[in-house]
Amino acid sequence: MAEVQEQTEMTKLQKALYDYAITIILLLSATAINYLTILYYDNAVNVSGIYLLAVILISLLTGSYVWGIISALCSVVGTNFCFTYPYFAIDFSVSGYPFTFFIMGAVALGSCALTVNMRKQRDQAHQREKMTQVINEVDQRLLQVECKKDIVALLLECLYTQLECPILYMELQGDKLVCQGHNGNIPEQLESLHYDIALQSIKQRRIVGRGIDEENDKGFLSIPVMWQERTLGAVCVLLYERILSPDVRAFAQGLVNHFAIAFERQELSETQQRILMEKQAEQTRGYLLRAISHDLRTPLTGILGASGSILENGERMQSDLKNRLIQDIHEEARWLLRMIENVLSVTKIGNYNPELKKSMEPVEEVVADSIVKCKKYFPDLKITLCLPDELIMLPMDPVLIRQVLINLIDNAYRHGNSKKNIELMVEKKEDFVEFSVQDYGAGMATEDLTKVFSGMGLQKRKDGDSSRGLGLGMSICKIIIEAHSGQIFAENTAGKGLRVAFRLPMEEKKA
Repeated sequence: MAEVQEQTEMTKLQKALYDYAITIILLLSATAINYLTILYYDNAVNVSGIYLLAVILISLLTGSYVWGIISALCSVVGTNFCFTYPYFAIDFSVSGYPFTFFIMGAVALGSCALTVNMRKQRDQAHQREKMTQVINEVDQRLLQVECKKDIVALLLECLYTQLECPILYMELQGDKLVCQGHNGNIPEQLESLHYDIALQSIKQRRIVGRGIDEENDKGFLSIPVMWQERTLGAVCVLLYERILSPDVRAFAQGLVNHFAIAFERQELSETQQRILMEKQAEQTRGYLLRAISHDLRTPLTGILGASGSILENGERMQSDLKNRLIQDIHEEARWLLRMIENVLSVTKIGNYNPELKKSMEPVEEVVADSIVKCKKYFPDLKITLCLPDELIMLPMDPVLIRQVLINLIDNAYRHGNSKKNIELMVEKKEDFVEFSVQDYGAGMATEDLTKVFSGMGLQKRKDGDSSRGLGLGMSICKIIIEAHSGQIFAENTAGKGLRVAFRLPMEEKKA
């Protein structure tokens, strides 16, 4: 704080010395020019005009009424002392002198006032131009921010650049006032009084300050960030014995008001995004419910039919037929068990707000466990595995990723309808790892490729297999992979069949 005070004092002293030097130089120059003019033309008629020009230049360069008035009075005294009889003596008693010098002084003071006023208007025009330029730059940078925190950081940066004072943003969250400083720095000189001023500014919706018109080591200015009938927070300036002119305060308030619009626009955007996500979540829930109802109804119907036949005709039924019905019941029950695992995966992920238990896992182990579990379901499963030579560690929830691989292998086995081995390949790319499951079946219609992950399912297939849909398992795969910040897609491979692949990032993506 001592450094800030010293810099402020140095700035004031330098400005005073500059104005003093300008005044002395121009008055002495005007006096010298008058002497040369009289020597050359032997006529003192231009003396008052040259001094008047000096007064105008002094008022324009200093922008101060004080130095303009001083120079006007010095011009009158200088004219009387140097260029009127009696020479080198101040005497206003000669007939006609008082009125002449009064007129000269009035003209000089009037010129001074007009010049200073013109200087202020010029400065105001420059200030407006500067503010317009700053706002244009701010608008360009606001296009790149994505959250309220970034908007606040940009606001504090812009105000710090313009005011060269410590800047804070305070926001009322419940009953507590939360403070955010420029570059995350909160000055040690911040006191409870400053919080009280900011709170008063937020609640009363007006600018509140202390020591803003005087040199006060605890000077503090709070500008509320308002939009329509709402107060979003307050921008606070620690002055440290610095006085902000009304123009500078107006500039700061205008900049704050401009950012208030950005805050409101960001809130509207977040609200629209939240509504859209809720709508998508509702649609997804509807799709999943329809997929579940379809996928559960068919095996349950088979179980009821087979069990009913055994109960009614078990004693008269041939043993091989009875065993086949029991085997069908067993297969359908296993399918229902996998369906329940998928449903449990959905409940674990939630509505697009997953809390995944991520850890660095070796890819080889996750893939091997998935294959082992699939072979328990399908003893005759034949699969070709292709893995990179190097050990790959990925951030993932291993339980959910195993569920994805099991679902993909399950679909390839049941719907591929091929005697060739299923291919499971893992490839390491630049910044992600790609897992792919390739079958050698008939592939899938192009229009179905876009629906396979939608949760709507493929209720009727060309091969007549409508016993179990693809919708639930594949839609769950999509939800799990997107929760890992990855991508999943399906495509037909020429000469082979359907290839389903997903990609997981090598590094954890920060929110």
